[in-house]
Amino acid sequence: MGNLSEGATISIGGVGIATLDSISWTGFEVDSIEVSTHGAGVDKTFIRGLVDPGQIDIEGNFLGANPTHIATAITGVLGGIQSVSAHSAIIVTDGQGVAVMTGAGFVSAFSWTGALHETDRFTATIKLSGAVTCPS
Repeated sequence: MGNLSEGATISIGGVGIATLDSISWTGFEVDSIEVSTHGAGVDKTFIRGLVDPGQIDIEGNFLGANPTHIATAITGVLGGIQSVSAHSAIIVTDGQGVAVMTGAGFVSAFSWTGALHETDRFTATIKLSGAVTCPS
């Protein structure tokens, strides 16, 4: 997926979410469907089913000295949680601003720890939905 270290960002519905320390993606999981018949012998036969695009877990810091940034980011995240049917555009960029993952999804979990040494720690989980593109 490219270099997701320093300077990595994620945007949800066009809103950048703070300074990230960590991004991890669970990857794809594909269902397997058994289609064996007794006439085929003793070996089971499978076909590919639907694809679960996984989720993205992020950790980072809101800028404690910028309450507008915190309010905007939290409002965007909580809006994603509270709007049950909303799927927002998800874009992950590397340290050079190049998109390394695009797709759609929603925030499925969020936690926030108050100011600690001028930063506000947060973690969030974004459930991906539909096709995910990982340009090279």
